[in-house]
Amino acid sequence: MVKYAQRYDKQALTVGIKEKIAIVVGVVILIFSYFNFIYEDKTPYGYAEVPKKLDSYLRESDYYSKEYKSGKMLVVYYEDRDESYKYEKSFMDALTVVMQDEAMKELYEFRAFRRFRNNMMMDDDGQKVLKGEKMLKKNCRKFCVINPKKKELYFYFEPSQRDTQYLKSNLEKLEFWGMNLD
Repeated sequence: MVKYAQRYDKQALTVGIKEKIAIVVGVVILIFSYFNFIYEDKTPYGYAEVPKKLDSYLRESDYYSKEYKSGKMLVVYYEDRDESYKYEKSFMDALTVVMQDEAMKELYEFRAFRRFRNNMMMDDDGQKVLKGEKMLKKNCRKFCVINPKKKELYFYFEPSQRDTQYLKSNLEKLEFWGMNLD
């Protein structure tokens, strides 16, 4: 009986190649799941590249293509009535003033994120639109300026009171893409 127990203990302590592979695959699946479904980049603001799929979505979308192809930069924002992503009132007021400014209209097109009545669209076109919107919101965070010529965007994760006072001057600086903003 003692011999059997010693042999069993040795077998229980050894980890074979199958177990090692299973552990590695499990860790990879956990990391992949975390970054694709749970992780949210909370970098306050900065420049990012527009992925090719997002660029083609914006070019082909009935909702964004006119503004995206206009030759101007595109400002994408949430509307006031979008309850889940409301900006501070002062930021929305500053954005409204900027959207009415003639100098800003020469540089920018302004377009609110697309809103849906429900999250599920059953046809293939609807699914493409839904995937495109999710990709846009993931890259844009809560507010962004897209430069179609450079295929880059400048994002704000959470526009705040501080951003209100610098909104117009930052948009003016973005005419010279790549500058450090206030």
